[in-house]
Amino acid sequence: MNYNKIVISILLILGINSSWAQSGYFPQKNRWEEKSPEKNGFNVAKLNSAIEFAKSNEYSGAVDLEIAILAGFAREPYHAVVGPTKERGGPAGVVIKDGYIVAK
Repeated sequence: MNYNKIVISILLILGINSSWAQSGYFPQKNRWEEKSPEKNGFNVAKLNSAIEFAKSNEYSGAVDLEIAILAGFAREPYHAVVGPTKERGGPAGVVIKDGYIVAK
């Protein structure tokens, strides 16, 4: 009798887990789907406020990464930039919820 209960319990657990795994969304490589912030439960005004805050509080260091690296490690002995560097771009970011891009 106890054996039957254990087998039924295991089968129920496996059945529940497999149904959850089938219903989830996982984006394919380089194919992220986008959903509006409203559909994902975001307060659009607050989200836009957070994005504007991030843009207005951008890193204030040098745009030239060689200068920024040398300044950041100035107190370390024997520091040097060994390879080529590029100029840093502007602020960038993405907000993802449940595998969907909500804002970028």
